[in-house]
Amino acid sequence: MASPVPSPPRSAVPASTGGRRPGRSRETRESSEELRLRATLDEIRADIQALRAEVQDILLIEGSGSTARAAVEREVLDGLAALEARPLIRFQARLAEAMPEEGSRLHAAVGDTVRKLLNALDRAYRSWPRDPATARAAAPAAVAALDDAILQAGYLTIPQRVDEKLATKHVGEHVDFASEFGDQLASPEQCAVMLKWLGEHPREIQGLVDLRSGRIYRLSQTGRGRLARVGVLVWAPLLSALLLWAATSLGGWFDLEAWPSTRAGRVVLLYLVVLAGALVHIGITKNLITNIRFDAPLRVHVPSHGLSWLELRWVAVGMLFLPVLVTAGILWGTGLDLSTSQDLLTALLAGYSADSLFAAALTRFATTAQVQQETIAARLG
Repeated sequence: MASPVPSPPRSAVPASTGGRRPGRSRETRESSEELRLRATLDEIRADIQALRAEVQDILLIEGSGSTARAAVEREVLDGLAALEARPLIRFQARLAEAMPEEGSRLHAAVGDTVRKLLNALDRAYRSWPRDPATARAAAPAAVAALDDAILQAGYLTIPQRVDEKLATKHVGEHVDFASEFGDQLASPEQCAVMLKWLGEHPREIQGLVDLRSGRIYRLSQTGRGRLARVGVLVWAPLLSALLLWAATSLGGWFDLEAWPSTRAGRVVLLYLVVLAGALVHIGITKNLITNIRFDAPLRVHVPSHGLSWLELRWVAVGMLFLPVLVTAGILWGTGLDLSTSQDLLTALLAGYSADSLFAAALTRFATTAQVQQETIAARLG
């Protein structure tokens, strides 16, 4: 049964930290109060899941015969015994012992959600099926209340557990949320609710949530590492332009008479025109132009989401400049000097189809290399 979606609570991390946990060991980034609270919440969640299993068994009993009625009565009595063995006041006492004093950062961060957890347990206690004759009708309300309590406990404990899993991964590697944390929630629907909440609160964890795949990807936790990856849009084109300039300058450096000579300005212009053609192919320029309108309302953009996306895909983004570099080099080798408008159009169209040309060149190179290898092997054989 899908549980109701509550208003998003705060996680168990103190609000003053912004939910961001630095890449340190768990012992150094969590106080003893946080560790004690987490341990208590984990124990209570396990007890709640056991109670849920008791009442869920009632719903699984079919039929109206005497055997079925006896089974329902036994499950009801066993469930009541389990419930009385874990009365609400004991949950409250255990949480009160683990909770820090009022006014502390931790109390301010988790107090709201703890109250929701206790309220859900109170609803479960009041709606628990006590009469075997009406047990099947009463059980769904108790299950829903227990599901809510499990979800509230998850809000308090799962974000830090996600961070602990991500801390064992390299940047760009992922954690499958359902397989890792499904046993700490009541249902697959709750997994979706929790994953959506984590995605809507990106500062709660040190990862990026992909709702479609159900994965959470590790992000860099150092400003230097993040800047190096996000800066791929700057250093990748500069590096490829520098490599092109170095290739065109080999003739002057080593006095190669057959090497074409080109001024540095022409080389840079050639690279920029080819790059512009590639950007038109990707659709970046079109999207930028069509999204700017004076008569349209201004939209709210969140650049940090795009930066996180770019951080995870920096290698793929950097590789996009390789076909541009190779295409510009080939055009330079053919003697294209951009002295006419036709040369400019040729370079622009070459950039537009640079990826196809690059793939075709690689295929032809691989085929030629294979033929040469087979020829050499035949001669040696």
